[in-house]
Parts: sequence; C-alpha cells; structure tokens
Amino acid sequence: MLLTHLALLGLASAAPTLLPRQEDTNYGFWDATYTTEGFATGSRVQLVAVYSNPTLESSITTTCRETDIRGVTTRDCPSYFTWSIGAPFGEGRTSTLKISQVVELGGEQVTLYGASLVEIGSGPAPKGSNAKGRIEAGIMPV
Repeated sequence: MLLTHLALLGLASAAPTLLPRQEDTNYGFWDATYTTEGFATGSRVQLVAVYSNPTLESSITTTCRETDIRGVTTRDCPSYFTWSIGAPFGEGRTSTLKISQVVELGGEQVTLYGASLVEIGSGPAPKGSNAKGRIEAGIMPV
C-alpha cells in the first residue's frame, strides 16, 4: 500500500511538468495596421495584419476591408480571421485592437488570440485615421 501511495505521489508531482503552459511557448505576433477613410457618401476601413512565428517558413498576411456607402456595409475578410477595435476613435486617443486567427502550427489547426492598445493617429486620407501596433499571440481568448 505504501508503495502505491509513493508511486501516485511521484506521478502527481510529475504531472504539472507534462502539461503545456502558454507562457512557455512562443505563439508569435501580429504587426497590424488599421486605417480609416471618410468621404461624402460613407467610409472605408482596412486592417492589414502580418502574423509571424519562428516555426513558420514565412509570415502570413491578412487584409480585411469594410466599406459603408450610404448605409450599405460590405465586409471582406477571410473566415479564419476576426478582429475588432474599440472606441474611442480620434487622433491622439488609444483603443484596443483584438485579433483572432486560425493558423497551422506543428501540423495542427490552432486558434490564436491577441489584444493590444494602439494609438490612433491622423490618416493618410482626409477625414481618416490610422493605428499601428504589435500584438502578441496566445491560445487564451482575450
């Protein structure tokens, strides 16, 4: 009986080292650029996110666009990618940019999540704004 308890204690003490922990793994990051443009009949938003991971041969670039013309909104974004940016908008303010993306890592489809504060600046177009930031990727939803 004592041997069984010692064996179980040995397994229990070894178990935590067998479980993967997010902080021990580098899931990579996104370099993201967010731009907006306003015009007389509507607006246009674009997000370009470049996902990099040291285990991949090359980075993955995803471009998402949203256009609103006279109240009709069209969205163009791959199904494996979602994003959102929170208020407040306007130059000199900060906002939270969130991304999730399904990527293949180690032969498995993995959903990655990340969020970061970004500073909103004036955009290249009239009535526009932009933001850039690096967002660390992880496996825990944010």
